[in-house]
Amino acid sequence: MDGYHIALFVHFVALFIAVATSSRVHFFADRRAKAETVRETLEWHTLLMSAAKGFPIAVVLLVLTGSYMVSKGGALAWSTGFVIAGFTGVVLLLASGNILAARGRGFARRLEQRIRDGEGANPLGMPGDIVSATLLRATFGIVVAVVFDMTLKPTLVDALGVLALGIAIPVVSSAVSHRARRRLSESPSLPGTEIASSSSDLPS
Repeated sequence: MDGYHIALFVHFVALFIAVATSSRVHFFADRRAKAETVRETLEWHTLLMSAAKGFPIAVVLLVLTGSYMVSKGGALAWSTGFVIAGFTGVVLLLASGNILAARGRGFARRLEQRIRDGEGANPLGMPGDIVSATLLRATFGIVVAVVFDMTLKPTLVDALGVLALGIAIPVVSSAVSHRARRRLSESPSLPGTEIASSSSDLPS
């Protein structure tokens, strides 16, 4: 056992943390979207924000262990496709994470204010946030793409193509879902569908 294999183990642990965190965040986001009151929405949103704290830990571990392992491969290792794609994915994860955290804190403050105003038992009745919903899905796509690139180690073009695909699929999926919910909200709906259609794209 040497430093490289220890770093490799920690690297895989970091990937597991990232995937597990993403799964928990998506679960809490789904439960939050189905919440019936402002207070219940805040409860699920608080759990979501707490679970999302695993992302920075995973990213730091990925960068540190990844850099160490790449350094063992010499100078040329830094120019390999999967390494460049991996670090590109890390930068994108940090950027999207900061945006989601800022929007999430703002959303929590609005919910807390409504509860202080005595609206805790009221339906949410807020428009969806397509930006946060898209970023949340794209984050999971980036994680999967990075894992794919690290496993198969493709060329630079292929590695970046996989990363782009990992982003494009969630973005298109989010846009299609948002359009479908918008059409549903604009058409006569069954009782109870109004809340679901308006809260499924809330900020994270």
